[in-house]
Amino acid sequence: KSLKNTKESIAMKWPMYDTENHPLKTFYGFNFAKSIKDFEEATAHLLVPGLNVVYADVTGNIAYFPCGVIPIRNFLSDRILDGESGKFEWGSYITGSQRPKSINPPSGFIYTANHKHYGNVPYKIQGYWQPFDRSSRLQKLLTQKSIYTFEDMQKIVLDDTFDGANFLTSGLFKVLEKNTQLTESEKM
Repeated sequence: KSLKNTKESIAMKWPMYDTENHPLKTFYGFNFAKSIKDFEEATAHLLVPGLNVVYADVTGNIAYFPCGVIPIRNFLSDRILDGESGKFEWGSYITGSQRPKSINPPSGFIYTANHKHYGNVPYKIQGYWQPFDRSSRLQKLLTQKSIYTFEDMQKIVLDDTFDGANFLTSGLFKVLEKNTQLTESEKM
């Protein structure tokens, strides 16, 4: 249905237009943070866009902080909904220290591939996440040894192995082999 000539009301909500969204203050805070605490405090000023931010300092601290608010919705969808009934109003936001984070994890490393980093939180986090195939591949590569050279990291960044496709390849190769054995008339 086109909205061009409609007389129906349309309501949209995006935290980008919230008066509390201060992306420049966030990035200023990142650049001038004197500690991991300062850096984490700077993340609180960014409501959107949602970002995965990693931190490292000269004392050896590492951290992962998600930037952006997590809306608490009174419904299970993040799609276009009926805005007239009032049934789909947003609740409050999960912000700042309530958001999941990882500081100096026992693994000794942090990685992000736009995947969902957390599952053990007391609230539902909706949104768009990349499948786990890239993140599981990164975890596999980063747990193979304890010290990595520049060249090792370069190989990891450029790695294009898709572990999730292994189950497809045997069937795909059988189909391809069968098709290459067809006669010319069968191929047409």
